[in-house]
Amino acid sequence: AEEGIAYHAFLQHVRFGAGAGEELARMRAEGLLSEDRLALLDEEKLRRILALPSLREAAAGGRVLREQTFLLSLTAREAGIAETDDPIVFQGAVDLLAETREGWLLLDYKFSSRSDDALRSGYAPQIALYKKAVAKAMRVSEDTVRARILNIAQCREIGMD
Repeated sequence: AEEGIAYHAFLQHVRFGAGAGEELARMRAEGLLSEDRLALLDEEKLRRILALPSLREAAAGGRVLREQTFLLSLTAREAGIAETDDPIVFQGAVDLLAETREGWLLLDYKFSSRSDDALRSGYAPQIALYKKAVAKAMRVSEDTVRARILNIAQCREIGMD
C-alpha cells in the first residue's frame, strides 16, 4: 500500500514532459515527497509509467487538473442504482483530468496485481460516476469524456469507455 501511495504522490506532482530522474531530483529538492516515499520509487518504472499513452496525451493537451474533488447529486435512477428518483449525493476525487483535442480524459490511478478485466469490472461503477461528475462540471456531454485506469503496479492502462 505504501508503494502505491508513493507512486500516486509522484504522479500528483510530476511535471509532464520532464524526465523521471529530473522529477525525482526536483521533488527531493523541493521537499514534495518524503525520503521514505522517494525510497519506494523505481526510476525505470517511473519512465515506463510516464510513457503510457494516456499520460503522454495528457502532457500534450491543454489544461491538466489533478486531485479534483467533487460532489455530485444524481437520482438513484441516473446513478443506475434503483428505479426511483430519490436524490443521492456522491463524493469523490479524480486523480487526473486532462483537456485534449478529443475532449476530456479522466485518469484514475490504481496500484494492483489484479488483471485488466478484474479492474475494469470492479471499478466500472466508480468510473461511470466520475464520468458523470466530469461531464456536469465541465458542461459537456458524457460521451465526450474518455476514461482510463492506470495500473501503476503493472505499468498498464485500461480503457473504460
